[in-house]
Amino acid sequence: MKIIQFLLILGLLAACGKTKAPKEEKTLGVVSVEMAKVSKEILSRPITASGLISSLDEARLSFKVGGVIEQIFVKEGQNVASGQLLATLNQTEIAAQVSQAKEGVQKSERDVKRIGNLYRDSVATFEQFQNVNTALAVAKENLQIAQFNQQYAQIKAPMSGKILKKIMNEGEITGPGSPVFFLIGAGTKGWIIKVGLSDKDWARTKLGDRAEVHLDAYPDQTFTATVSKLSDLSDPTTGTFATELTLNTAGQKIATGLMASVNIIKNDAVATTVIPVEAIVEANGHKGFVYINENGKAKRIAVTIAYLLGDKAVISSGLENVSAIVSAGAMYLSEGASIQINQK
Repeated sequence: MKIIQFLLILGLLAACGKTKAPKEEKTLGVVSVEMAKVSKEILSRPITASGLISSLDEARLSFKVGGVIEQIFVKEGQNVASGQLLATLNQTEIAAQVSQAKEGVQKSERDVKRIGNLYRDSVATFEQFQNVNTALAVAKENLQIAQFNQQYAQIKAPMSGKILKKIMNEGEITGPGSPVFFLIGAGTKGWIIKVGLSDKDWARTKLGDRAEVHLDAYPDQTFTATVSKLSDLSDPTTGTFATELTLNTAGQKIATGLMASVNIIKNDAVATTVIPVEAIVEANGHKGFVYINENGKAKRIAVTIAYLLGDKAVISSGLENVSAIVSAGAMYLSEGASIQINQK
């Protein structure tokens, strides 16, 4: 009797296995996906950039000549008055140059006097007389240069303001034009944002273009700005074109060095093909692929991506005769895979 019961159980298990097998075979390799329409929208490609805020009346102060910094009279963060002495160079070398130039003038004056007497006595030639006079003129110019450099072997504040940064210290050797102080004016005339634009974005941008600005310091506020300067020369290091925008502060406290994200608004909207970003697979630069439904099978199509706009991708070519593409689930597909379309 027990043997008969055991055989019946085996029969039932075998029957259950036979009824489940067709269901597994039917769903094997089928990927559930969602479809999205390929839409046409009137869009303008945004011009986005990031940069730093600067003051319109700021200055990087330096010595005209190089040398050893002898004294610095101000500290970082200190307020200064226009014309105030900020730093001086060691005068030893510069004073020697002035003294040398003075000696050169005196020698040339003696030569002019001596050759002049000889020329009047017809002993020296006219050419010799001209040469010593030329040498005297050159010596006087060298003296002027030395005295001018001596005058600018010190740094004075060109305007009243605050020392934002002291870059060098006493005893350091500085070169001509190397910044020693970063000064911002007391009565700030305004604020600008300095950004770098690619050649394509630079060509589309015009003076007076409006822009929306977001600052990390005020994450919940949108500021406005106007393009006020476009460089005609690209930066050899970055290949970008320096661009300045005048910022409307909307009464908020602003400081030099704040980070800003800029979106320059353009009125050159055109009809574009738009799909969800999630529909694109194997993207590489401006190239990518999407899948469409072809009789229940996934078909892969190459597309060219113009640019991304939030969660949308603007497609410039590849979807001319396509009305819908696979969106959710596209990443799990391969060419020829069976698909099951789920309704949203």
